[in-house]
Amino acid sequence: MEPLESHVLFVRDDGLFEVGTIDQIDGTYVQTQAPDPDNLFSPNWAHVVAVGPHILFVHNNGQFAVGHIDQSNSQYVNTEGPKTGFSLNWTHVVAVGPHILFVRSSDGLFAVGHIDESSGTFVNTESGTLVDPEDGTVFTDLTHLVAVGSHVLLGRNDAFWVIHIDEATSQYVRTQKGPGFSPDWTHVVAVGPRILYVASSGGLGAVGHINWIGQHVETQSGPTYSIDWTHVVAVA
Repeated sequence: MEPLESHVLFVRDDGLFEVGTIDQIDGTYVQTQAPDPDNLFSPNWAHVVAVGPHILFVHNNGQFAVGHIDQSNSQYVNTEGPKTGFSLNWTHVVAVGPHILFVRSSDGLFAVGHIDESSGTFVNTESGTLVDPEDGTVFTDLTHLVAVGSHVLLGRNDAFWVIHIDEATSQYVRTQKGPGFSPDWTHVVAVGPRILYVASSGGLGAVGHINWIGQHVETQSGPTYSIDWTHVVAVA
């Protein structure tokens, strides 16, 4: 079986969109679906997340939609929505393998779901608040939520959690709680199985990973970077 072609989806707040791909032979961009003012998405999506071959669109007002890029013609196909039904104002929406984790930083609300492969529709599998089983507090005000392989790192200046989505139940399982890392990380980026931390204002950095039992392990602390990076991106 030939591998599926990789695509790029461009989305604008006014609903205009474009689809393209990178030619594997000459390394150039090829447009496969041109922007069309008569064929628009709903406007102002807050999150547009690739989930395997699917795309999930999430609006702050609770609206959502699901679609994919047709492999036969490289055109966008809508499979669900737009329709309402999600909670409002998710601050973090992250694909974790085939699963999707939603978190609202202000109050610790979360949800877990996936895209049904046969129908291309969203299925919710868990929702609630991120309650600490040890002391009953709710984990709020997180600044970073990063998928690292099958694990997820949730962090803020004074605390972090490591979790994963259980394949049998499609619910989250916490494997570690810790005190805060060094404060004021501006970028927390998964680089394959590793995690790179950058404090852009001070040039501080660190490297770590999540081990096989779901515990964070720091492998380097203190490399000095140039300051004021606005983007830090892993390139496979």
